[in-house]
Amino acid sequence: MAASGRNPGHYTYYTYTPPPRDTAKYWRLGFWVVAFPVIVGFGTVLQAGKSVMAYTRGVAAALGIGKDAQELSPPVPAYEWDGRREPAYVQYLFGQAWRDVRHTIAVALRRQQESFKAEGGRVLKRHVHPPEDDAADKRNPVLGVAQLVSIGLGALVAGLLLLVALAAQAVVLGLFWAGAIAFLYALRLADSGVLYVRRIRRITCPNQQCHERVPYPSYKCPGCDVLHHDVRPGKYGMIHRTCRCGRHMPTLLMLGSHRMKAVCPHCLKELEEGAGRTRELILPVFGSPQAGKTQLLAAVALATVSLLDRARGQAEPVDDYSRTWMRTVTDLRARGGSVTKTTKASQHAVSLRLSRNGSRVVLKMFDAAGETFQSAEGIRDLVYLRGGGTLLFVLDPLSVPALWKGLDEDRRSRLEPLRAVSEPLKVLEETVQTLHQIDIDTHKFRLAVAVSKSDLVAPELAAAHVGDDRSIREWLAGPLDQGLLVRSVEHEFGTARFFLTTATLADRTVHASVETLATWVLDGEGMRV
Repeated sequence: MAASGRNPGHYTYYTYTPPPRDTAKYWRLGFWVVAFPVIVGFGTVLQAGKSVMAYTRGVAAALGIGKDAQELSPPVPAYEWDGRREPAYVQYLFGQAWRDVRHTIAVALRRQQESFKAEGGRVLKRHVHPPEDDAADKRNPVLGVAQLVSIGLGALVAGLLLLVALAAQAVVLGLFWAGAIAFLYALRLADSGVLYVRRIRRITCPNQQCHERVPYPSYKCPGCDVLHHDVRPGKYGMIHRTCRCGRHMPTLLMLGSHRMKAVCPHCLKELEEGAGRTRELILPVFGSPQAGKTQLLAAVALATVSLLDRARGQAEPVDDYSRTWMRTVTDLRARGGSVTKTTKASQHAVSLRLSRNGSRVVLKMFDAAGETFQSAEGIRDLVYLRGGGTLLFVLDPLSVPALWKGLDEDRRSRLEPLRAVSEPLKVLEETVQTLHQIDIDTHKFRLAVAVSKSDLVAPELAAAHVGDDRSIREWLAGPLDQGLLVRSVEHEFGTARFFLTTATLADRTVHASVETLATWVLDGEGMRV
């Protein structure tokens, strides 16, 4: 204030002079009011773009692209089947894809966070924190706050964009996964359809002490021989799977899996070559001890080979055991010998692959010792009986009391060593009852009743005019007092036929009666000879 003059009352008067106005700060305030949202807006867009780019670089690194790649290696397969994992790489969509997604998101978010921290640190150092002694004062808190806000908003916008992208990625991957599942079941359905058309239901393990019915075999890798429990389309591959050794293995029979070594998953022994490609004809032979089962089985095998040869077909053993067995039987026929009696131990099946005019079937003949059929426990152990098909019941007429008592003393003394131990009715009843106890429907079986050793009772057969199925039934039900056996056969089995057979190889040929029996067995499976 300044004095304006004096008056008589000695009062002093002052005039107020305002200080000069600083209009620049108002201009700066107005500028920031207008510029702040513009800077935040552009900064948000810029930071969102930088964030997305950082995330994209992280995705590329996680997928193994670029100098700083951080690709995730697939898990190492199990060394061998451990009851849960296969010795094969998991198919991408069933394992590695989801692991890659998690790994990619983790790496990309880490790169994105590093980008946020670096950008925020730069802004704080440049515009907010006190400057270093040797640096010019470039602080601008308002601009720093605007950039920090834009970084935060940019992160939020980028997060929303990436959330939408991740949702789309999950949807696409889910669609691929669903498509893979649909393709998997389509492949399995197609393979099952091929097996159904070929009438291939299960594979019966021919190996000794096993004989389990196998829905699908295990296979050995052609490269390293390691066992794969189940090669069908699934988490380890669709069209093929990759073994831990790197070898590709087909997953379906129609794609060539039958060319690999098939293994029974129960006993872990090899199955026949090409197992599962051809339908099976299971021919179990049963009867009393010394009824002539093994001899008849050998004669049926030789008759089958002879019939196919004459019909311009082919019959060949499918495994080493069957090849050795056939060579032995063929040699015995050439020398006029006889086959040794079957031991009590469960035997390896004799398997022949039969083919004629495009029709193929694997004939598997199971010969259990006669002692097995004298107890229900022994019959239960014959798991191949669960497969249905054709049964061959060998009936020794010498073991029928009515016929045996009608022979003179001289013939009985000569035939006693050749006579079966048990009566045929007892063996049949024990077998049928046991099959019912283990819930096997006998009506699904065809039964061939082979009256063996017909050459030894030729006079009795001639006297009764026995020859065909009808006359055999009448002879058994009448003079031999086996009416209960005949009625039981007719009641229990869907189809049954009686045959007279002479299985001796003494004349170095197979008797025509055995060829008649073999023809009936094969015709029932569509193998016309």
